Amino acid sequence: MEPTYISGSSARINPFVYFLRSPRRGDVVAIQQAGRLELKRIAGLPGETISWSGMDLWIDGKLLEEPYAQKTPGAPGEEKRLTELGTEEYFVVGDNRLYSKDSRLYGSVKAADILGKALASHTHV
Repeated sequence: MEPTYISGSSARINPFVYFLRSPRRGDVVAIQQAGRLELKRIAGLPGETISWSGMDLWIDGKLLEEPYAQKTPGAPGEEKRLTELGTEEYFVVGDNRLYSKDSRLYGSVKAADILGKALASHTHV
């Protein structure tokens, strides 16, 4: 999630915010993935169709504006892929797109796997 969060730094997690509302696009959340706690950004919401090629994401056919994302110019792209999110599924990505292991690799995240919202530690979120 660099540069938003620096590797090795600590971030506070609010586990209660999603009792009051659903995660929103752009939220940075803590998820449990393969036995590890990871921070990822919500890109796709339940019921949406997500497609991606290389580092760009489209939501229901419209390119997602991501001012927080670090996209490496000239980075190798991949074939365009498509996924439809279920009623309790989210598409999450890392801000450092070239090195992020996220929903583009392991698929959508269930709402139950979102542990809470990450609160800014030292930079903007």
